[in-house]
Amino acid sequence: MPNPRPETKRRKNEIIDKLSEGMTKRKIADWLVERYEICEESAFRLIREALKDIQESTNDFDITDLRTEYIERINSWIEKAIEKNDMKTALKCQEMLNKINQLYVEKQEIDVSLKNLEFKFGDE
Repeated sequence: MPNPRPETKRRKNEIIDKLSEGMTKRKIADWLVERYEICEESAFRLIREALKDIQESTNDFDITDLRTEYIERINSWIEKAIEKNDMKTALKCQEMLNKINQLYVEKQEIDVSLKNLEFKFGDE
């Protein structure tokens, strides 16, 4: 569809907003069916088109944009968790933010124990 109607554009933008809030495709489809009284097939077609639009718009992919988007999304989750007094979820979200911002140093220990190490070259 090269030049979609304004209503289609609006619906696809709403879908993109729902995706950015972390809503699943299944829940978005149910929401579209209920809100716009369309069939499930049309709902999933709109979702596919919205995802295609996202993919086309991110061809010039920049990791900092993605990082910023994730930070915004996680911050919104923290706000919602705090509003619901769900400190466990808020803490988990904060830990995700800390990892994104590289506040943790992950230590990895490697234990290499060799009894016999042989190298053979050629026909020895």
